[in-house]
Amino acid sequence: MPSCAGARVRPPAGQVSTGGVSIWPAVVRQGTLEPMVALIIGMVLCVGLAVAVVAVVAVPARREGRVLLSPQGEEIVATVKERTEATIEATVEKTSDVISATRDKVGESVQRDGAEDAGRHRTAD
Repeated sequence: MPSCAGARVRPPAGQVSTGGVSIWPAVVRQGTLEPMVALIIGMVLCVGLAVAVVAVVAVPARREGRVLLSPQGEEIVATVKERTEATIEATVEKTSDVISATRDKVGESVQRDGAEDAGRHRTAD
C-alpha cells in the first residue's frame, strides 16, 4: 500500500487503526517483520553451530598434531598467502606516492600560521 510521508495510511481490513502515524512502513505493520526476524535468528544459530563443530573437531585434532588439510589443500593455502602478500606489496607500491603527497599537503595546512588566514574567505579556484 503506497503512502506519502506524513499521510495517514488506512489499516488493512479487519485491523483497528491506532489513530496516529506509525514510524513503521505499512508492509511491516502487515506482518512481514516476524518472518524476517525468524530468518535472521535461524542464520545466526547456523553460524553458531558451525563454529561449535569446528571448535569440537578441528581444534583438538590440531593440538594432537594431525593434519587438517590434504596436500592439495595445503598448496591452495600457500598459494593464497603468496598472492595476498604480492597484492599487499603492489598496493603499497602504487599508493605510496599518493599517501606521501597527501601527508605533505596535510602537513603544510597544519603548520601554517592561523593569523595569516584571519579575515580571509576562501575563494573558488
